[in-house]
Amino acid sequence: MLAHPFSKEFAEELYNNLQNKDGTSFWIWQSIALNFSERINTELNHMLNPSGVVLLYISIFLFYSTPIFFLLIKTSEKNKFYPTYVFLSILPFTFLFFIGRDWGRWIHIIIFVIFSCLIQFKERKIEIKKYYNYKALTYMFIIFITLQFMFTRIPHCCNLVKLNLNIFGGIIPKIEVFYKMLNNNYDLKKRFQTY
Repeated sequence: MLAHPFSKEFAEELYNNLQNKDGTSFWIWQSIALNFSERINTELNHMLNPSGVVLLYISIFLFYSTPIFFLLIKTSEKNKFYPTYVFLSILPFTFLFFIGRDWGRWIHIIIFVIFSCLIQFKERKIEIKKYYNYKALTYMFIIFITLQFMFTRIPHCCNLVKLNLNIFGGIIPKIEVFYKMLNNNYDLKKRFQTY
């Protein structure tokens, strides 16, 4: 690399010489050739336009993290330093938003880290009778969790506004694919190409 720097022109030449470009995006090759500040500017410019992308990803984060916070805070005996533990645990992952377009993937990792931080605390029993007055709220919460698990997913890549992607999907399409695989109606070679 030091003797022959990976320039934009060199990246373009390598990409153009590929015999099969299926599943390969040129922007990835280009980003390797950029220095750190150029890469941050390129990634942020791509992800922040239009401005609604940030609001969309914040909404996705809140949609998936709220149940975790609610359940674990209600069922854990935490010490006074737990917000600091959580903050320090997720801080390194926030830098990924500046250098990579897979914002949904970073959100997924951060939610898992938050979950891991909170389950370390001693379990606290909840008195069901005390919360019985919130029966309707409990049913709504169960329905919400079921909706999340069955019918939604965290889109892992790219600018969702530009690509017109949403969170709908979840386990149902996976069941459909699994059913097709069982009946030999799904082309695995096309989905998972070998190079």
